[in-house]
Order: sequence, then structure tokens, then C-alpha cells
Amino acid sequence: MTGDPEIARKAGRYTSEAESYGLLRKYLLGLLTPFAAYSILEKFASTVTRSSSLKIRKLSSNSIEVRAVPFPGIEEKNYQCRNRMGILESVPNIFLNKKADIEHPECIHRGGDLCRYILSWHEPLSSKWRRVRNLTVPFGLILVTVSFIFFPSWGLPALTAVLFAFILFSLAKEMTEKNEWLSSIEAQSDAAEQLIEQMNERYNEIQLIREIGQSAAFVLPVNDLLKLVTKALGRYLSFDRVLILLADRRGGLEFVEGHGLDPGRDGQLRRIQFTLEGPEGQCSLSRAFNSRLPKLLDSTAANCSERDREFAALAGTAAFICIPIVFGKESLGVMIASRSGSGKFAQSDISLLMGIAPQVASNIHLSLAYRKVRESEERFRSLSESAPDIIYMTDRQGNFTYVNPAWERILGHLREDVIGRNFTEFVSKDAVPEYMRNFKKARDGRKTVMDLTGTMIHKDGTPRYFSLSGGPNLNDDGDVIGVVGIFRDITESYELQKKLLQAQKLEALGTLAGGIAHDFNNLLMGIQGCASLMLRGIEPGHPHLEKLRSIEEQVRSGASLTKQMLGFARGGGYEMIPTDLKEIVEKSLAMFGRTKKQITINHKYADDIWTVTADRCQMEQVFLNLYVNAGQAMPDGGELYVSLENKILKEQEAKLHGAVPGRFVLITVKDTGTGMDKEIIDRIFEPFFTTKEKGRGTGLGLAMVYGIVKGHGGFIAVESLKGRGSTFSMYLPATGEKVQTGMRTEEVPISGQGTILLVDDEAAVLEVERGMLESLGYTVKCAKNGMEAIRLYREAGREIDLIMMDVIMPGLGGIEVLKEIRKMKPGARAMFASGYSVDSEISGLIRAEAAAFIQKPFSISELSRKIREVLDRVPQKVMPSP
Repeated sequence: MTGDPEIARKAGRYTSEAESYGLLRKYLLGLLTPFAAYSILEKFASTVTRSSSLKIRKLSSNSIEVRAVPFPGIEEKNYQCRNRMGILESVPNIFLNKKADIEHPECIHRGGDLCRYILSWHEPLSSKWRRVRNLTVPFGLILVTVSFIFFPSWGLPALTAVLFAFILFSLAKEMTEKNEWLSSIEAQSDAAEQLIEQMNERYNEIQLIREIGQSAAFVLPVNDLLKLVTKALGRYLSFDRVLILLADRRGGLEFVEGHGLDPGRDGQLRRIQFTLEGPEGQCSLSRAFNSRLPKLLDSTAANCSERDREFAALAGTAAFICIPIVFGKESLGVMIASRSGSGKFAQSDISLLMGIAPQVASNIHLSLAYRKVRESEERFRSLSESAPDIIYMTDRQGNFTYVNPAWERILGHLREDVIGRNFTEFVSKDAVPEYMRNFKKARDGRKTVMDLTGTMIHKDGTPRYFSLSGGPNLNDDGDVIGVVGIFRDITESYELQKKLLQAQKLEALGTLAGGIAHDFNNLLMGIQGCASLMLRGIEPGHPHLEKLRSIEEQVRSGASLTKQMLGFARGGGYEMIPTDLKEIVEKSLAMFGRTKKQITINHKYADDIWTVTADRCQMEQVFLNLYVNAGQAMPDGGELYVSLENKILKEQEAKLHGAVPGRFVLITVKDTGTGMDKEIIDRIFEPFFTTKEKGRGTGLGLAMVYGIVKGHGGFIAVESLKGRGSTFSMYLPATGEKVQTGMRTEEVPISGQGTILLVDDEAAVLEVERGMLESLGYTVKCAKNGMEAIRLYREAGREIDLIMMDVIMPGLGGIEVLKEIRKMKPGARAMFASGYSVDSEISGLIRAEAAAFIQKPFSISELSRKIREVLDRVPQKVMPSP
């Protein structure tokens, strides 16, 4: 009911308390001894309790043994035993005001057959004097009564003697009791002082532990932490010197921090390394570190190592305690403490330091771990702050929680303007669903999304292209708290890739155009050859003369058309000569102006425009296409601006357009027409792309412009805004050669003599060319392929004055055939004819072989002049091909 488990024992004690008896009873009990009282209790125990009987045996004058034997069939409860103990230990309290010391070595509740108690007490001298004084009263009364009855004269002296004895014994009892009280008070005072001292020690220990424990909350740097620990140990535990050494990366111990050292000693200690292995690893510091057990060092002892003596001398102490600092199963270092004087240490000192060491180790480990985390964060921050790509973090809703400085450099927004905003605010509306799908994939699916191509909107509203990556950002519990990733700006490479794709499309179309042009030129060659042969035999005034000349004119128009088609192919120009672009621009503008009277033409030319190497016909076609495109953008009239200026492109700008740095001529064509949006600009140079209605355009005009400009080693760019017009900027590489003036006129065919080896895989072309050569007076040997040509030359090489071959043939091409023939006759004259575009590589090979070239289709007069040019040329010494 009270909740006190000792209530039964306390109740037993109260039954024997002196305060529970009256004054007379106390006096009567004062005549007895504790042993007599226990003896009386033994006799009356059966009347007090019916559960057991008591058997008392005297062990000495101040100790007894009590046996409590349960009656048969009686099962005592535990509280009855506790109540009996309370009664037994309180019996001496009646006489001595102090309970007996009680032992309970055997108990029925612990498996014994009976309960056995050993009681002992100490009877002070005052108690004995009190008993003597109390006995004086009854014996004195008897003596006085007998004296008055039998010896009346002795009655008064007897009474006086009894009273004197009573007073004397009472004084002896009081004085003895007072001395005992004084001794007790002094003992209590000493005990109190010891207790206060212990309390102060415990207080200091608690303060020390509290201060060391609080240091963990601040996560101090290691040196600051150890400085606090060493000072606290010196202040609260009265250690004169406290030193801490930690394990280093070299496999030893190094001094880190100390308290109470003599000036300059800390520097000397820092220069010493204590090895943990080998002979030097037998010193106390190393042994404490390795064994993880405390060590006592006395430098005066005979078994002390030289290393210990050296360290003790530097530390300025003769003896010290060496305590290992251990975290988990890892030794971090050692802690050393010493006091002045004898150097003796109590076990409590070692126990206390061993109790503090784990806390110090935990704080050191925490500090080192925090330093590693901080260093890792600093490395991440340094990497992130200097990274060329955008590094970002978002929360689970997609709001940015971190972006690095690259964001401001690439997208223009200040970092503080981005934090807290959702990523969907920086992408176009139509791209939001795709971005959200990948964001949820990283956040909810815990997937890493890599190398996705997407756009982000610059602060100025323009899109930039990025390679996007992202993955889940996890906290310490493994929960996804957002997404972290990288935006890599690929705008420049994306634009270059688009240009490359455009170039590849044009190259493919150019290859197709080159093949068509070859076949078409061979077809025209047949027509031209037949017309030329027919004209050779027609007299002036013949009704078919004009028709044949008309056929030749149509052939020339067809050849001009193939030149435009070959503009798609690399190196598509056939007549690359130094050209004055100003002349071509003026001629083309005049032609365009006659057809578009509603457009005002403005032109501006810089002085001394550099010369370019170009095909005049192709350049005219380029300018006319640009003018026509501008005119279609200004159906109701407008203004056209054309300008020429010299430009020097540096490496960076030239590289952006895939050109070689150097001198360029810039041709700018600007209109005030309807303009274009970005989607159209991105596709404007694509073959067959047109914004005109079906049947009104082929989509090849600007594609042809792009191909011809690229074929001339230049590049073209366009800028346009919807409703604000368009500007085409065309760059052509400049040359230092002089402009060639004057055009060669048609002349009468030149006849000749000699033998010509004619090689062509087209039978119709071979036949018509044979007829043209024979009409000029030459003997012709024909070969349908390269192998046949080599065989014929091997058989009749001495007779052959000139080899005329197609460049490209099945099996061996013309260049390979000439190399084989030159092995037989190094000075053999050769001339190549082809309907293909001859690129720079083929042109170089032809020049290297000292051969001439004529483009199909050609007239008989052109053929005759070219042959005479080759045959009349002084033979050049050509080294045989290897």
C-alpha cells in the first residue's frame, strides 16, 4: 500500500525503538544488557509469533547468532523475514541508541532450511556507567532500608553514600557520554569533510565531463578540441601537465597539444616522432597505444626505456599516466597526465582518465569526420564553382535549391533569381511534359537520366541547347529529397552538327548531281560531236546550217545547266579564275533590276576589293538566286541592299564556320521583306525545302547557293526576324592573283597529224570523239577500257603521239592508266576529258602527271586547240611512278 519494499523491516525496527517505551520502562530496560534482552526475546518469541521459534547462541560479549526455525507446516512469507530482521537489529538500540550490525548468511527464502542471523554491536563506556548508575538505585534502597531498620545510626550515612554514589556514577556516565559525543561529532566532522572533498572531486569530475561533452556539440577543430581537453584536465583534476599525442600517417605518434609545459617545450615535442613498431615501439606511449591499456611510467625506475626518459625530460616530469585514446576498435592516440611531487597516482586517477578517454576519442573522431566532410564539401564547392557546366539541385517539387555560377554565365540569370523557382519556368511550354516525365523518372523511379538533349530559355528569350543529366538526391536515411544533375551547354556543337548535317545532305545531292551531270555531259558530247562533224561538211548557205548552229547553242546551254548542277558537288566549279566580284555583282544587279522595277536597289562597295578565285557563271547564279529570293520576300516592293567589303577572319571565328582563317571578301545581301522565323531559318538551305505553294518553287535555289559557296571554299550565314527582313552574309576566300580579262572567241578548227590513243568506256562518246579526231586529220586507235589501252600502247607505243582518256572508267581509271604507260614511256603526252566535276584531288593528280584537261561537252574547235596546245608543248621530264 505504501509502495515501500522495506516497510516490514521498518515496522519491526519500531517495535524495539526506545521511543516506544515510557520513562520507567526505559529505566528498567537500562538495567539489562543487549544479550539479556535477546535472551528474553528468545523465551517470549513463541508468544509474539506462531510461525517460527528463535534459538540464540552467544558468540562473544558483543555478538550472537540467532536461528529462526519455522514450525512444521508453516510457510513464512518474505516480509515476515524482513520484519524479524528489523526487530533483531533494533534491540541494541534500546540500550545503546545504535542498531546492531546484522548479517543474513542463510535464509529459507533463498533455499535454506532456516533463517540464520549474525548480530554484533559495540557497547560504549557510557552505557556501562549508565547500567552501574541504574543498579545503584535498587541496591542503595535495599542498603538504606536495612540500615534504618537494623542499624538506625547508619541509616543517614548509608543514604548519603548511596546518593553520593548515584551522583558520582551519573557524572561519570555524563562525562563519558559527552566525550563519546565529542568523538562522534569529530568523527562525523571528519567524515563530512571527506564527503565534501569527495563531493568537490565528483563535482570537478562532472564539470570536466560536461565541458568535454559540450565540446562535441561545437564540433571544434582537432587542435582547438585538444587544447580545451588538456586545460580542463589540468583545471578540474589538478594535473600539472597534460599532453595528447595522435597517430599520424607515417605509422607513429606525434605531439599535438599540451597543457602546463615549460616555454619552448611544445616545439621540441612536435619535432619528435614516436614509432609504434620495432625497438623504439617498446616505450610506454607505444605500448599503451598498441595494447589499448593504461601504463604508468616512472623515469627513475631501472626498467624505464631511454625513449621514455627522453620524453619525460622533455615533458618536464618524472612520472606520468599514459592512457590510450580508443574509438571503437581503433587506437587514435594517447593521453598523458602527471602531478608534481612523488608522482604517485591512485587507482581512481587511472579509472577516471580511462572513463574520460572514450569521450575524448569520440570527440576527436567526430572532429576528424567533420573535417573530412567539410573538406569534401569544399572540394565539391570548388569543383562546382569552377565547373564549365551548370550543376543544379532541386527539391521534390522541382524547385531549384542550388545552381552553380555557370548558370549566370550560360543562361544570364542571377543565381539568387533562380533559387526557389521551378525548373519548368526555364523551358518552353511544349517541352514541359517531357521534362516532367524525366524528372519523375529520377525522383520517383530513382533512375539516372543521362545525355538527353533539350533546350533551356536564356534570359534574353533565346533557346540554348543542353545535354541534360539528372538523378535522385538522397539524404542520410536513403530518402529521395530531390534531383541533382548537370546541364551541359551544347549549343555551339549542336549548331555545328546541324551545319554538318546540312553539308552532308548537300554533299549527297552533289554526288547525285555530279553523276547526272556526267551522264548528261556525255549525252551532250554525242550531240555536240555529231553537230560539229555535220558542220564540217556543210557549205555556207545550206538550209541546215542555222539549225546545226542552234543545236550547238542548245548544247552550250545544256552545259551551262550542268555547271549549275555541279555547283552542289565539292569543287564543282570548272573554270576557277581570279575574278573581280564587283563586276559580277553589278552585272547581276543590272539584270535583276530590269525585271523588278518596284524594288529600289542600293549598293555599296569598299575600295580595293580583294580578288577571289571563282567560276563567273556560278557566281552569277548565286547572286541572281539571292536577288530572286529577296524579290519574292518583297511582293509589294521594298529595298535591296548589296555591299562588298574586305574581312580578315581570325581562328576562332573561322573555326565556328568550318573555314580556314585568313582574308575573305564579304558580300552582304539585305532586303526589307517579310523575314523568317527561326524554324524556317534552320531549314532554309535544305534541298527541296520551300515556303512557296506547290508548283511555285523547287526548293533548290538557296541549296544551290549554299553548295556553290561551299565549293568555292567559303561559307554563308543568314539573319532574319519575322516582319523585319533578311540579311545573307557570304564569305569567299580572297587571292592575290590578278584578274583575267577578255574572253576567247570561237576559232576555226586546227587540223593536225599524228596518232592519238582514244580511251573511253562510253561507246557513243568514243565513236563521236573518234570521228572528230579523224576529221581533224589524226589517226585514231580506240580502247574501251584501261586494260585495253595499256595493251595497245605496249603494242604500238612508238606510233602514238597523244593519249586522250576519260578520267573515270570502270576498272582502271585514266590516272592509273597513264601511270602504267609512263612506266613504259616517261615522256608520253596525255590529255584527259571528263563529264564529271574534277575536284581538287583529281586536278592535283592531273597536274602532277603533266597532263592537260578538257571538259565535256566540247566543240571540235575547242578540241583542236587543246590538242595542238599539248602536242606543241615542250615535253616535261616526268619521273616514272613507283
